[in-house]
Amino acid sequence: MHKVILYTSSVLESPTNTFYPNRVEVTDLESFREAVSNDYVTAEYKGNTSNNNNFISSNAVGLDCDNSHSDDPEKWISPTNIKEMFPNVEFYIHYSRNNNKPKDGKIARPRFHVISPISTEKNKDSYKALKKDICDYYDVFDRNALDVARKFFGTKNPEVEYISGELTIDDYIDGEYLLEMDKESQIISEGSRNSTLSRFAAVILKRLGNTEKARKAFLDKADLCEPPLEKEELKAIWESAKRFYNKTIKKNKSYIPPEEYEENIEWETPIAFDEYNLPVFPIDVFPPHIEKYISELSVSSQTPVDLAAVSVLAILAVSMHGRYEVRVKDDWSEGVNLYILNVMEPSERKSVIFSHVIKPLIEYEASQNNANRLAIERSRITRDILERQLKTELDKIVKGKGSIEERDRLLMKLDSFKGVKPIKLYVDDITTEKLVSVLAKNNGTTAILSSEGGIFDTLAGIYTKNVNIDVILKGYSRDTIKVDRVGRVEETVLSPTLSILLMAQNTVLSGLMKNSVFRGRGLTARFLYSKPKSMVGDRGMTEDCVTYD
Repeated sequence: MHKVILYTSSVLESPTNTFYPNRVEVTDLESFREAVSNDYVTAEYKGNTSNNNNFISSNAVGLDCDNSHSDDPEKWISPTNIKEMFPNVEFYIHYSRNNNKPKDGKIARPRFHVISPISTEKNKDSYKALKKDICDYYDVFDRNALDVARKFFGTKNPEVEYISGELTIDDYIDGEYLLEMDKESQIISEGSRNSTLSRFAAVILKRLGNTEKARKAFLDKADLCEPPLEKEELKAIWESAKRFYNKTIKKNKSYIPPEEYEENIEWETPIAFDEYNLPVFPIDVFPPHIEKYISELSVSSQTPVDLAAVSVLAILAVSMHGRYEVRVKDDWSEGVNLYILNVMEPSERKSVIFSHVIKPLIEYEASQNNANRLAIERSRITRDILERQLKTELDKIVKGKGSIEERDRLLMKLDSFKGVKPIKLYVDDITTEKLVSVLAKNNGTTAILSSEGGIFDTLAGIYTKNVNIDVILKGYSRDTIKVDRVGRVEETVLSPTLSILLMAQNTVLSGLMKNSVFRGRGLTARFLYSKPKSMVGDRGMTEDCVTYD
């Protein structure tokens, strides 16, 4: 846990106060709660008076998330989203005085301050540039709260949270700059050119040292400015960054110069490009009838036996949802659910195998729901009647004519009503929010089965721009899911059990592994990966026409 220094006043919610004389070292949640009980700032100022020109230093940034960007609750940002956006970064969360209250004509919504430790910064321009970089990285924070002298109102009985992490947010942003350095970048527009280049210059000097390679990277970055900066201005930015590097970064005892860092690297032995002869998938471990099914399906479709075998494993897992678990010892049990990703190039007949293995699930689901259709409809009507009766009784009570006893009787009857619901063994194209609802309505079990890997785009935020993988993580480990958000019905799934079977191409696997959030939060580690050897060019014609159940 990094130590954060905050400076507090002796007043609360004072818009005119600029005096912050109390230095508070935040080392845990309790010391943070105590600090934000009064108005506070995240930097030290001359004379303890907050002013841009009085800035001395800071080892934390304070950002404001008021969710003013949208009136749609589904698009609001929560601390959980912040954690997903910046994996393994340490944060303190302080809910503001207007949290979940109407403000400025807007409906109530989550509003909170985000405080994250940084390496001690003594340059006010670099400090402000860092705040802007964070906002540019994810545009979810209030851009009107980026000044060096930004203050935050404290609250009585503060509501706070702590998000653990090993990284400071500036280390995270620095690393992301380097990852993007050699890729196609966005144009740097007028108004952000100086701050962007100043920050980039500091980062590249820290990583590469005062070298020609670093200067070239800086000039390449400068080429993205529209309109271009004058040569003298570029020279001034670079010289300023070099002074900062020589006077501050190089003198830091923990800093390792690039040349020394390279000398201490122990390179791993390169992986040879040889093709490994792996053992044949042991389908004899399956019961005889399943072994026969896998073998004949592989022969008939002219696909690797691995593809059918691993896919069947996923279907078997779905069939055992909620029925079995593995008891390792008295206090340790594991679910039988599996996350499986089959990876092969196009034209490998993945969809053929997928269609065959999920067919039993489709037929069983259809037959059960058809057999229970009258009971399902009767159950729906009964619940509807009870809800209408309760509403009628409540209306009577409001008018002074109803009965509290009758209300309580209807409430108890509705609460104890166990309706018959249609089963939903699996889903395909689905959002994480809808997935929670499916689990809640299906006794905590379901599966994501798809012949494509599009679910990863959904998880990465293709629709909401927010990475949301909690339900996938908890569905694997069977941790309780509890959703209680504004604009959504409260849903609780005590022991969710989810299985996943996906057929994807190598590009999907590559994108999955490059996603820092997926890797940092353990999503990629939950999957069983299968890359069967291609049979393209080795397929044969067989005279045996097999049938299988």
